[in-house]
Amino acid sequence: LSKYALEHEGCLPNYKDWAYKTLVCLKNSQIYRCPDAPTTELQSYQMNSALSEKNLNDIAIRETILLYESDKNGKPIARHHFWEFRHLCHVVFADGCIKGLPPDEVARKLKKKSLNR
Repeated sequence: LSKYALEHEGCLPNYKDWAYKTLVCLKNSQIYRCPDAPTTELQSYQMNSALSEKNLNDIAIRETILLYESDKNGKPIARHHFWEFRHLCHVVFADGCIKGLPPDEVARKLKKKSLNR
């Protein structure tokens, strides 16, 4: 998403079509799908809707969730991944840091105000 923002005056895409809009920046669309997801699921991650079309300069990037692993309804979930991420939701913060967090903590952080550092 940072490459997309660089090409769009620092602005992120709309959360509803972020994957489609950022696809041109990638070589493989499989990055949008968790290997542990059902084969019918094409996208395993959601963009934080509070960041839709926001400028990166207006975001507290270190504390703000940009992308998170979710079910088809956008609810944070944890799939059984590698042992160190077991029962944790994969999260990408706006600064590019990737962590595993419990799904309930992800939901709390998504509700927290993330703009105006």
